[in-house]
Amino acid sequence: MNKKLTSAAVQFIKLGIAACIMAGMSGCGTSDDTNRNEGPRLSSITGQDAKLLVADELVANHLPIYRDSGHIWVPLKGAAKALGLQLHEDGGGHYAMGQTNPNYNVQINHKEASAGDKVIRLPEPLRELDNEPYMTMESLSALLGTPLNWDETRQQIVMTPITAERQSSSDGSSDGATYRGLAAGYDATELIQYARSFEGTPYEFGTGDYERTRKFDCSTFTAHVFERYGINLPRTSLSQSQVGERVEKDELQAGDLMFFFTPGRYESNEVVGHVGIYAGDGNMIHTYGDPGVIFDRFDSYWQGRFLFGRRVAN
Repeated sequence: MNKKLTSAAVQFIKLGIAACIMAGMSGCGTSDDTNRNEGPRLSSITGQDAKLLVADELVANHLPIYRDSGHIWVPLKGAAKALGLQLHEDGGGHYAMGQTNPNYNVQINHKEASAGDKVIRLPEPLRELDNEPYMTMESLSALLGTPLNWDETRQQIVMTPITAERQSSSDGSSDGATYRGLAAGYDATELIQYARSFEGTPYEFGTGDYERTRKFDCSTFTAHVFERYGINLPRTSLSQSQVGERVEKDELQAGDLMFFFTPGRYESNEVVGHVGIYAGDGNMIHTYGDPGVIFDRFDSYWQGRFLFGRRVAN
């Protein structure tokens, strides 16, 4: 009898051990999840639709947001679309946002983002909720450099329009080979000829290095051209607009950078969204879409969107 009881007890213990092992393998019981900072889970937050206003203008009527105990999570894709910005995802959880080039960069599960060349420390990192990128209102505000407020009564987000002053203050001087003053001179005619050698090169928003992709967006094109002459420009049009000396429309010379606004959800038309190179005699060379890099007239259309130029060499 005792032998039988002992055998049964042993068998019971074996079954218990096996159950514990299986529970551990399946993630049940104790696990390391409590020690991971993986952000909110869909089971712990509630979803709803909200309105998005820029000042008094309704730009999104059914924005799918999530709420938890401390935050309102805003869909990055929906916010970008409502603001008239392009959004590019590289497949690795990195998102670039801007108009004709990526002035804002953010990555899933990283608190470090960038606006132009300035590093932005986000209160909460970008998260994936229901397989879509979401940011808290506070983090989106920090990235764009403009306040966002929640109106509980009307169930809506109210964004203060982005201004040139806020955009400029959100940018910062960059490190390394980039600079803020004038560089040594170059032959402007030769530079324009070199720039024209890329005519027809395809445009792609947020593209990588030209040597790898054989594509440009507006600011990688200008950076690539000037790099040949020993001038290392920052990556984005926002940061390039802080380089060198400002020149007005009637002061433009061949080789000057030209900065433009593009229509969007802004308080004024002074927000940098595009960059090109003045080619002299009322011409310019730039890229923003099909057919890629183009030698263009600085006509009434572009003059109506022109902000200022920057001379980056003596």
